[in-house]
Amino acid sequence: MFGNKRKSVRSKSARRTPPATRQHRSHSLLDWLAGVGATDIAVDLGSANTVVYVRGEGVVVREPSVLAVDRETREVVALGTKAAALAGRVPQELALVRPVERGVITDFSAAAHLVRELVGRQVSGLWKRPRLVMTMAGRQSDVAAAALLGTAAALGARKAVRLSGTLAAAYGADLDKAKTAGLLVADLGAGKTDLAVVDANGLVDTEVLPLGSMDIDRAIAKIVLQETGLLLGPLTCERLKQRFCDVDENAMATSLCAGKDSQTGLPRQTEITAAMLRPALIPYAHQIAQALHEVLHQTRPELSQWISSHGIMLVGGGALLRGLDRYLTQFLGVPVYLGEDPLYAVAIGAGKALWEMPLLRDSLGFENPHSA
Repeated sequence: MFGNKRKSVRSKSARRTPPATRQHRSHSLLDWLAGVGATDIAVDLGSANTVVYVRGEGVVVREPSVLAVDRETREVVALGTKAAALAGRVPQELALVRPVERGVITDFSAAAHLVRELVGRQVSGLWKRPRLVMTMAGRQSDVAAAALLGTAAALGARKAVRLSGTLAAAYGADLDKAKTAGLLVADLGAGKTDLAVVDANGLVDTEVLPLGSMDIDRAIAKIVLQETGLLLGPLTCERLKQRFCDVDENAMATSLCAGKDSQTGLPRQTEITAAMLRPALIPYAHQIAQALHEVLHQTRPELSQWISSHGIMLVGGGALLRGLDRYLTQFLGVPVYLGEDPLYAVAIGAGKALWEMPLLRDSLGFENPHSA
């Protein structure tokens, strides 16, 4: 359905980090003490949305990771929500640019502009320079990651560091369980799916699937066109996925859907059913189920047994797909549950991890620090 073959990637960060020296821990503690009273900011730069979390305030920004750019001058004329609203009706002189694809930065200039605008609003006016952590995929090149952290530092951040998104999610939602024995986290993003096994020492193993909830949107558009002759825009497909679609084969809901007739080009409404759209969901759910099964199979017996007894945690926008947790539980024979605040778990966890950085940096794998 999606035309993507499963690809597994073992992250470099999954390798154990050697214990820190006493001098290193001392510097970390001094850095932490210097940050007391400062504002900690966490940024989750995703394929679909960019989330900014500020310690003490919570999530302060959730904007689409998209910019509207003038094709001739390359000037950014809109970004975030305003740019996303142009989807399906973009003027000829503009192009919509998504700087992050499948979790990896593909347009650094656009990504840097997005960070400057969305993060710069939070940094400006602060009485003390903040520390900043940015979550990035393990596949992201060190050069691009360092450059983007440098952009963040230039906004006025005293320190900018990089952290694995799935590890941040585990820390934000259920690290106590990881500290006890272990945790398997599935971060179901818009452009990719990250699976991570975490224990008290940090990342044990990671797998990356080039599969995201955006693939469901495209599948919905294809099915509705084939079944009804109705052309749907990306925002309509996303709303159907979020509010109507259900993995459960017994779902019987119906809904009126508005779009454009593929023959006449005129606006038209048609009735669709949950059963009609289910084929758009099953390939996605099945690939995730198979990948989780393989991760459990590869994990050492004691840790795999603990996870099988205590469950797998889902975070990310894809985790909110109706019936997905039940489907995975039935397929795997293992409890599957939603983490707290699935949409924001990565950003919130990264913010918490930054605050406790001197105690956690060796196990959590902070990378590419930029200090000003």
